[in-house]
Amino acid sequence: QSLGAFSFERDVRELPVRVSVPKLEGGKDHTKLIQQILLDAGWNAPPDVSTVFEPESNAIGILSRGRNATWTPAVQDFRPLPERSIAMQRMLEPGIASAFSNMRDHYGVLVTDIGAFTTDLSFIKFDSSFRTDNWNRPQVTQISYELGVSELDPAVLKVLSGEAQSAISAESSTTWEVHKRSLYAGKASKLAKPTGGTVIVGDGPEAAAIAHEVAVFAGRVCAARAKFRARLGADRVHTEFLTGGGSKIPIVRAMLGQCIVDDGGIFSDLQDPREPDQAVNAGAGTMTTSVKERRGRRNNELV
Repeated sequence: QSLGAFSFERDVRELPVRVSVPKLEGGKDHTKLIQQILLDAGWNAPPDVSTVFEPESNAIGILSRGRNATWTPAVQDFRPLPERSIAMQRMLEPGIASAFSNMRDHYGVLVTDIGAFTTDLSFIKFDSSFRTDNWNRPQVTQISYELGVSELDPAVLKVLSGEAQSAISAESSTTWEVHKRSLYAGKASKLAKPTGGTVIVGDGPEAAAIAHEVAVFAGRVCAARAKFRARLGADRVHTEFLTGGGSKIPIVRAMLGQCIVDDGGIFSDLQDPREPDQAVNAGAGTMTTSVKERRGRRNNELV
């Protein structure tokens, strides 16, 4: 297929490629290594920015609803020259962009992404106070903690019966992912035993044991968020988003949401069906019913 004069089959490898990497404390800069891997694989790796940190890209993705306009377009743009800058007018919905430009203080957005191997936190501070009026160049504070769902999985397996563990070990990873989502949501699941027959997993006492392990994991994520929040000092967090596979686990989502509220923040839950109306009230402009429905579907994809 082609888009205008661009042929995906012919030209896709000519496009610049960036890889999203965690922002680990004390972590080494692997930019050159990743750049070489990309080059060896035949991709076009930009020499200056072949990597971007995952916490920031998560936050930019949420704020821009997936448009990810992280870099200022080249010379034709009137903003100051070659310096990294976020193209806010192009990223945000018109109503939201206007709200930012009319601010006379700062506005802070915190995104917590709970992934398979890391929990990535990014705080973006838009400063539009009288002295600076610099909301197009927000300050970004970010960190990745080695804390992910991959640590929750073995903890849950340990509390299951031997029969259940055998059945799970015989499953493909793809099938286990489907069953795991049910178990972590408090629903029992039926698995085939390697020796024949079936076993019910996550019923009765097992359900309580699984819920306990999930709550322990959620507590660790809350602690990581609190540690990061302390790092921000007096900077106010006005709204927070939860993303990543771990954030779809109901107990995790509920506990983190409560942590946010207890901290005086606003949990902007993209999975809440009322979010489109809340966005309109926040200045996103009018939306037709079909646009609201489309936004709701897009919200789940974003999370």
